[in-house]
Amino acid sequence: MNLKKSLIVCLLIALSSVAYAQANKEPSIPETPAGRMAAAYVNAFNSGDSKELVEFMKKNDGRSGSELPDPTIVKALMKELGKLSVAEITWSKDHQVTIALKASNGKKILLDCYVETAQPHKINQFRFELIKD
Repeated sequence: MNLKKSLIVCLLIALSSVAYAQANKEPSIPETPAGRMAAAYVNAFNSGDSKELVEFMKKNDGRSGSELPDPTIVKALMKELGKLSVAEITWSKDHQVTIALKASNGKKILLDCYVETAQPHKINQFRFELIKD
């Protein structure tokens, strides 16, 4: 094979590798108040520590009258689902974000997170729901 053909083959392999990596890259959660809150929730969930997630909700939940999640139920859910990864950002504005998540066990979850417009942008609407296939 001559040098020109070798360079073309190398270039095609490099381009296909870049395209494959970009196609399989996890979408980024937006750098907005709602996006940062949703990302922090996912990080707390992925910690595997139910107490950390309950503390996160205690600190950031601005909904009046809302109950904290039961640590026993949270622990069981964390064990069942495993780590969460972002599959798709389905809706995003500064104070609202909807994210499709995929759990390690293959289940899909819809996460809606709306935050107050005023700092510290506490959660005023939140939904974590398993999506049926």
